[in-house]
Amino acid sequence: MDLLSDSISAYSSRGQQQSLHRTTDPSSGHARPSDEMTDSKPAHLTRLKDLDNELELKKTELSQLASDHDHLLRTNHTMLKDNQELAARISQLENDLGATQQQNNSIKHELQACKDDLFRMQPSTEIPDSVVAKAYDELQVHISSWLEGEISTFETNYRKRHQGVLPNLFDHRHQLEVKRIITEYPITGGEYIVRCLIQRLLHREIFADSVLLLGLDEQETTLLQRVEQSMSKAKPPREPGSIQSWRSDTLTALARTKHFQQKRLTYAFRLVDTMFDDVAGYFPVLKKTEESLEGFYDKVISPAMDLATMIQTSPNCYKFFPSPGTTSPLRNLAHRQVSEATIIDIETGKTLKADSPLQEDERGNIGKQVLKLAPALYRHNRGQVPILLVKEVALVKLHRPLGRRRAATFHQAAQGG
Repeated sequence: MDLLSDSISAYSSRGQQQSLHRTTDPSSGHARPSDEMTDSKPAHLTRLKDLDNELELKKTELSQLASDHDHLLRTNHTMLKDNQELAARISQLENDLGATQQQNNSIKHELQACKDDLFRMQPSTEIPDSVVAKAYDELQVHISSWLEGEISTFETNYRKRHQGVLPNLFDHRHQLEVKRIITEYPITGGEYIVRCLIQRLLHREIFADSVLLLGLDEQETTLLQRVEQSMSKAKPPREPGSIQSWRSDTLTALARTKHFQQKRLTYAFRLVDTMFDDVAGYFPVLKKTEESLEGFYDKVISPAMDLATMIQTSPNCYKFFPSPGTTSPLRNLAHRQVSEATIIDIETGKTLKADSPLQEDERGNIGKQVLKLAPALYRHNRGQVPILLVKEVALVKLHRPLGRRRAATFHQAAQGG
């Protein structure tokens, strides 16, 4: 039994070994020798080896990519850290810049204050108030003196050729208030009207706030005004007093140049011609001759222009108020107002004084204001209380005149007589 089993096992083993050495032909289905399969083994091994090599290359590339990735992570971390440090540095620089700007602004303010102090410490061209006031008072005298001289000249020449009553010297130019004054006060009314007219012309052409300096043309005036505006808008802004000092120094230096003096003279001659014609409209007996024009320039225009230049080149500001002209309707004048202005009685030409005998009505009024002959003059610097230098001159119709009417009082009234 054991022998039979051994034989069967041996046969089975031999059959399996034979089947291992045989294969099947795909076309015939018959077995073919096993050596054909043996011939294809080197090709498969080569392919397998190539795949192993490719795998190793991929592993190498993957390792390199992993290394590059780690390097990029480290670089990014470094850049983030550098960026944070840079942001902190920028923030610190911005803080330092703000502090530096504040310090710079403070230094600019101090520097500007030093410049302003230097302006104020420079030798002042300021003219005393008493000199300005005296020049304005003298101008009033010059105006009345010129007018009185022209009237006297006409009367003398007329009487040499004619006899009888003098003709009307003044014309109201169809203005009702002027006509009323000339008609009601035929002896002195016309003189006061002309005096008031001259004042109005002077304040329009010479003393106007828009006139920066007599003789400057419009382009030069605009340029100087732009410079002053730039100074006031600068950072830090200039103080008004410093700007006024700069204007004073600039205009003073400009007024001393020969070129400007020639322009000023040309302007004065043109002004003489036009103003003379305006005055002659209300004073028709005034004849336009070379001699009369020279007299008008010497006694009216030249003193007015000198006063204007004195004021316009001063570091102080001066204002004239109120404007000369007629008063309509007539305003009451209280007794207490006598000390506030230079009051002239239109009936007599006398100037009221504190102890003048005045008649009051039930409301304390002593008369009515007829004409504002000349405005008051104030020194009015910015930020300061105005200081009165010369009082306003007003013509008043009193309830009771100061004595008898006089014809030849115009010049004395102007002098305060």
